[in-house]
Amino acid sequence: MNCRFLPSAAAEFEKAVAYYDANVEFGDEFTDEVFGSIERICMSPSKRPRSSKMISKISRKCGVRGFPFFINYQIRKDEILITGLAQQAQTFFVCDPEC
Repeated sequence: MNCRFLPSAAAEFEKAVAYYDANVEFGDEFTDEVFGSIERICMSPSKRPRSSKMISKISRKCGVRGFPFFINYQIRKDEILITGLAQQAQTFFVCDPEC
C-alpha cells in the first residue's frame, strides 16, 4: 500500500529531524525509526489504535520506537495518508482540508 505525507506532516517531520540533528545528533536514528514505524503501519494499518476523536474519527496513531513521538494517519481506499507527526505530550488538531 502506498504511503503519502500531507505537506504539514512532512514539515513536522523535517522540523523534528532538524532538532535531533542540531541538539543530540540523532537525526539519522530518528529518521530510521519513523520510516520503520511507517513500514509497520503499511503491513497492518488497522492494528494500531484510533486517535482521539478530537483529531478525527478515522485517524489512527503509531508510536515511534525510542522517541517520544507518534505518527497520526488515516487508512484511505488505496493509500495510507500520514496526517501528522507529534510529540506524545503534544496535542494538535488536523486542519488540513484533505482530512
